[in-house]
Amino acid sequence: MPKTPTAKVGKPGQEPGPCAACRAVAHRLQTTLHAAYRTHTEGDNDAVAMMMDRQEELPRASHRAAMNGVCEDNVYWDRYKSYKLEAGGSVLAGPGLEWSPSDHPEDAVEPGSHARHLGDACRAALITAAAGDGDGIYRAFWQGRRAPGSRKWFLQDALCGQSGQPCAKRHDEL
Repeated sequence: MPKTPTAKVGKPGQEPGPCAACRAVAHRLQTTLHAAYRTHTEGDNDAVAMMMDRQEELPRASHRAAMNGVCEDNVYWDRYKSYKLEAGGSVLAGPGLEWSPSDHPEDAVEPGSHARHLGDACRAALITAAAGDGDGIYRAFWQGRRAPGSRKWFLQDALCGQSGQPCAKRHDEL
């Protein structure tokens, strides 16, 4: 007997909104910081690996230069799309999120761009980090890099999943 395909179902936090936006922003910031190492070492992968192995941090000017304009890249943010699910609801799909645009048929794309609100969420994350000593995101990046057994997108946990952040689970959801 042929197997009936299962309907795709979104989970809380995967819909277009503060949690998915935070995860998208954290992904962008983490990949930007990784790229900053490649830029700093002029693309020398061995030098990047040595810096990471020695846990050598970037000079402050290098990581700040990498962050300059990172939130303004609308071409990047336009890669995020929301899709209507067959089972109801919608999800945000794009780099660093649980859903990929290739998971959905093209006719399921919901109209509109997420570039503005994702750019706004990115700027808000940088402003929040600057409220302290300005290096909060970089410190979170290094704490995640140094943590034994940390997951691939550790900056999402640091910026989005802690108490009071957009993806933090409430007690009644546990």
